[in-house]
Order: sequence, then structure tokens, then C-alpha cells
Amino acid sequence: MNLDMAANYADVVGGIAVITSLIYVGIQIRRNTMVSQGIATQQTFASTQTIYSWHAEDSGASELYTRFNQGEKLTTAEQVRMIHLMLGMVEQYQVYFILNKLNMMDKESFDSFFRKILLVLSTPAAKHWFTTNKNFFRRDFVDYVENLLDENPQVFIALEQFYGLDSNPG
Repeated sequence: MNLDMAANYADVVGGIAVITSLIYVGIQIRRNTMVSQGIATQQTFASTQTIYSWHAEDSGASELYTRFNQGEKLTTAEQVRMIHLMLGMVEQYQVYFILNKLNMMDKESFDSFFRKILLVLSTPAAKHWFTTNKNFFRRDFVDYVENLLDENPQVFIALEQFYGLDSNPG
């Protein structure tokens, strides 16, 4: 075996080692991505559950939310509380939107979260609130939500009936 053949074998072995290490790094990156997605999804579910639990356990918040959706006149203090409640809920959905854009949430989880935003924003009062306050949120998020709301008018009718509103006045 001459020196040229040994150098060629060394090049082949070196190339195989580089390819093997790149495959290993690729596998590790994929695993880390999956772990990151899992953590982001778990934290998202946990924070959503906290919001729902708080809302369910706080009868004052539930009553306020219902009165708001029925278009009742709220006191100034109630209006401020409602603004914070709505900002918090919609901001949470914006987080889901961003996680999805960063590929940190799987599509099925994202879609399930975004079907729920229809529950938050589909009454006339909530939709009006969102339209009035959409400048507080990312433009791409607002566009996505508006398109979602426009595509699902049947949810409005169901929620209007739930809240005792008349979708066809007079």
C-alpha cells in the first residue's frame, strides 16, 4: 500500500465520520425540537386550563362575562375588569399563534385551541371588542382571527342563542 492509497482511505473514512456525525446531530436536533414542542404544548394546555378554571370558579367573572356578552351596561370598574379579562384571553391565543408560527406546536393542538377562540370572540359584544382593540395584537394574528371568525358564522348563532341574544332582531 502506498502513501496515496492510504491518503484516499483516510479521506473516505473521514468523509464517513463527517456524514455520521451530521446524521447524529440531525437526529439530536429533531429530538430537541420534539421536546421543545412538547413543553410548549404542555405549558399552553396548562395556562389555558388555569384560565378556564379561574373563570369557572370565579362566579363574578362568569357573571361579568355573561353580562358583557348580553350587551348589558357595565360600571366603569366592571368595564376595566372586562378589558383585562378579554385582553388576557385573547393574548393567550396570540401566544398559541406565535408558537404555531415557530413550529413549536403541532397542527392538531393549534387547531383545537383556535376553535376555542370562536367561543371567546363570537358574540356581537366580544367581536366588537376585538375589532375595537385589535391594534393591541400582532397584525398577522388579527388577520388570522378575523378570517376564522368570518368563516364560522354558525358559531355566532349558537352562542347568541346560548346567551339569550336575538341574532335576527325585529
